[in-house]
Amino acid sequence: MRMIASLLTVLLGSLAAATAGRSPTRPPAEVLERARNVLGGLAAFRAVQNIVAEGELRWTTSPDPTVSHFGFTLVRPDCFQWRTEHVVHSLKGDLFWQNIENPDALRQVARGNTEINFVIWSLVFLLDAPSSIPLTMSSVQDVRIGDRRGYGVQVRRGIGLDVTLVVDVATGRPLGLTQVTAITTSSGSTSGRTTSVWRFRDYKRVAGVMLPFTVERQLGDWRSRTTFTSLRVNVPDARSAFDAKR
Repeated sequence: MRMIASLLTVLLGSLAAATAGRSPTRPPAEVLERARNVLGGLAAFRAVQNIVAEGELRWTTSPDPTVSHFGFTLVRPDCFQWRTEHVVHSLKGDLFWQNIENPDALRQVARGNTEINFVIWSLVFLLDAPSSIPLTMSSVQDVRIGDRRGYGVQVRRGIGLDVTLVVDVATGRPLGLTQVTAITTSSGSTSGRTTSVWRFRDYKRVAGVMLPFTVERQLGDWRSRTTFTSLRVNVPDARSAFDAKR
């Protein structure tokens, strides 16, 4: 009996050592609720009905100093518009349209990219996922952004969308996210995956909630910085951007 007790003590000690330093899992809803409380409170986030953003993207590891300008309008529960310097992509429930004519294959790619942006920026700014897009949400254990441990909330849709929001274990503030992207061949098969890391910086209070005005991204040796020059909340005429399709 003493031998069995000793073996059990060693086994339990080994298990404790193996899990030491790992962040425990929490239900996704609990992780997101805690983050909302930290960044302004549940009532303040529920009051956010739309966000209109304008930003600049710079590749900080590229010798090319070109700055890409973009913007988006996000309106709860099911509207999202992504604007580049030349093209506007709009989602309204099940409807998708652009301000240019494209072949169906290119339209489908553009729609998929717009839906991904809708999900990602909803997570970044609202700590929520759009209800109009079918997604699965689950907890991930032992995730990190740099040397910081976090609770992970993974949001997935098929092979095209795999994003994990990482919320700091100690502070409850979102640290960033990881995005896994499938590499597809010309035949449509998957040949591999890449993982990019996003870090949230420069939080400022807008309409009672804290929003990150800088997002740094890293994909291998490539790095970029997105700076939001304008983040407006509850803009009165934001929904009018989607009047083109009814």
